[in-house]
Amino acid sequence: MRRARPRVLSEGTVAPFSSGLVYGTIVGMILFSRPVHLVFVVFIAACGSSSSGDPGDAGGRRGDSGGSVGPAAQGALSLYLTTKSDVPGTFCAPVTHWINVPFAASGGQHTTATNKGALAIDGEGGMAVSCKIESAGPKFAVSATLKSPATDSTGGALNPVLVSLATTIGPDESGATGHVGILDDKTATEYLGDPCSFSVHPMVNGDQLGIAAGHAWASVTCPTIRDPLSNDTQAVCQIATGYFLLENCL
Repeated sequence: MRRARPRVLSEGTVAPFSSGLVYGTIVGMILFSRPVHLVFVVFIAACGSSSSGDPGDAGGRRGDSGGSVGPAAQGALSLYLTTKSDVPGTFCAPVTHWINVPFAASGGQHTTATNKGALAIDGEGGMAVSCKIESAGPKFAVSATLKSPATDSTGGALNPVLVSLATTIGPDESGATGHVGILDDKTATEYLGDPCSFSVHPMVNGDQLGIAAGHAWASVTCPTIRDPLSNDTQAVCQIATGYFLLENCL
């Protein structure tokens, strides 16, 4: 007696039986002479069904990384780049201006100690936010890169705004050291500030500064920030005022 076989589509590929269907095949009918017996031999083949229809999905659907995807990283910042007034003879080649993420064609400060301003959300509107804020003993290690497209007053594309920063800072701490890198259409090249001073200590009632795993709202100043490739020691700027917010940095 031969068994029914599933249809072979190609080498290594077998077409499964349809889910829930039962196939009956009468294999034979045998008639004996004295006495007469009618014997039916029935072969039944059945194929059970899978909830997804694909054996490879038996464990359920998974994300590309093998787990659930959390909320996108997001952030905002305003940094005031200006001349070092305390050092005579120095000049800030990019001219004094606010550096904002998201970019603000109108200029000015958008992120403060009490106001987040607009948020750059990673992957939306050409924005890119990559950040991590994790425990480092009693403190938190903070690292982030934020990028925003930029336009001129007519809507023409400019070089994007790119800001990177890093520090290790404790809850309610001020004066933590770290570094900041900035690049926009006015600097034309990356300017680096190291060391810079970071704080999550509220200065007045109503300030929202603080830090926790995955989240930081902080101020930053850089007494010196310059083009590291320039040989002109007088071409020096500073970040006199700066605030940034980072969220979902896990």
